[in-house]
Amino acid sequence: MAYKFSDKFSVGAGISYVAGSVKLKQRVTTLNSLPPAPPAPPDGTVNLDGTGNGINWNVGILYRPTEDLSFGLSYRALQNRLQRRRKFTDMRALAGLFPGGTGKTTLPFPSNLFVGVAYNLSKDFTVEADSSMWDGRAMIN
Repeated sequence: MAYKFSDKFSVGAGISYVAGSVKLKQRVTTLNSLPPAPPAPPDGTVNLDGTGNGINWNVGILYRPTEDLSFGLSYRALQNRLQRRRKFTDMRALAGLFPGGTGKTTLPFPSNLFVGVAYNLSKDFTVEADSSMWDGRAMIN
């Protein structure tokens, strides 16, 4: 949704539903494989999988002081609620410390801030530069 206040200034905002899934398989060190134990079978394994959804929201501003020059700013944020399952196998002596099962968590994604400027050199050619920042890290394009 957007609103144009004038030929020079407009604002927009939006929301979106985001669905996703994740699968992770990783080896886990067990007591059987730590020194000074004799050689042992391979370490344990953890399998994590999950699905989730979240609501993404964003806002943006566009300012055009002249017909050829424009400045833009936008911000985007997302948090995903994840339902996950975990399964541990081959945990040997540590099996009691690693139960399987399901759980819920919130997976925060980094918020993004975008800033840009564009200039129309001619009717068919525009030069643009922008920078984005997330989690305090900046990137210039």
